[in-house]
Amino acid sequence: MLFIACEIFIDLTLSDVFVDGPCRCAACAHGEDDGRGAGYGVAAREDPFPIPFEQLVDFRRSKGYEEMLMLRTPFRIDSVASPAALDAGLRAGDEVVALNGERHIEFAEYVGLLADHKSSDVQLTVVRGDSTAVLTVPVNADGKIGVTVARHDYRLRTKEYTFWQSIPAGIRRTGSVIANYWEQLKLIVQPKTQMYEELGGFIAIGSIFPSAWNWQDFWSKCAFISIILAIMNILPIPGLDGGHAIFTLWEMITGRKPSDRFLEAAQYVGLAIILVLLVYANGNDIYRFFIK
Repeated sequence: MLFIACEIFIDLTLSDVFVDGPCRCAACAHGEDDGRGAGYGVAAREDPFPIPFEQLVDFRRSKGYEEMLMLRTPFRIDSVASPAALDAGLRAGDEVVALNGERHIEFAEYVGLLADHKSSDVQLTVVRGDSTAVLTVPVNADGKIGVTVARHDYRLRTKEYTFWQSIPAGIRRTGSVIANYWEQLKLIVQPKTQMYEELGGFIAIGSIFPSAWNWQDFWSKCAFISIILAIMNILPIPGLDGGHAIFTLWEMITGRKPSDRFLEAAQYVGLAIILVLLVYANGNDIYRFFIK
């Protein structure tokens, strides 16, 4: 049994729990309500953040994705106390989206950057309504620009379905999980992605379950594992259903059945492939959880 550890992160995005307020995950950057409910997490304005491929690999290895879905505080100005900031053009309600051309998504990141520009001027890109402007704002000796940041009151809510609504919703969710997992399988066979390092076995599977009982999370994970087994089973490897389907398709097309000797040899090859993958995946578990 194989498991891709990165799916833990992707699966979290499929939860039916929403946040009232603008979404601030790294994927949505500056997401706003799209009309289907506050905080649905669909970005109304997209801000691309090009990331070099090597950094993405390091990001995965360091498990940086574990904090990507944390609620973030945007740099949205609540009030302007400094006359210099007022003269520079800052106003209450402005949202700072870049400093000196560098885009960031959280207020805490800007605090550190402003501290590096004490007693100097910075170029702030701000969004005001539907317009964007670049303002030259002075930073004082304390690394401040003289504004207060608006607080956000995040509240969780759960989207509920009737029995009949749950059927198409479940089908859509299953299709999304299958598509996500299939994309990951394609990444594994590309050596440059080094996604083979994320293969896991029984320990990785057990680690995705919550430490405290949560019936929705538990059964969602069980359903996810069932989908993994279904996808793995249709891979064209002799010994699996996918391998049997390939031989059956060959017989239907050519009208000739593969010889028993060939089928027997293919079964041995398929079994060897499965055993190698099994040892490698569980060996990864031992290295990740007990050695690394």
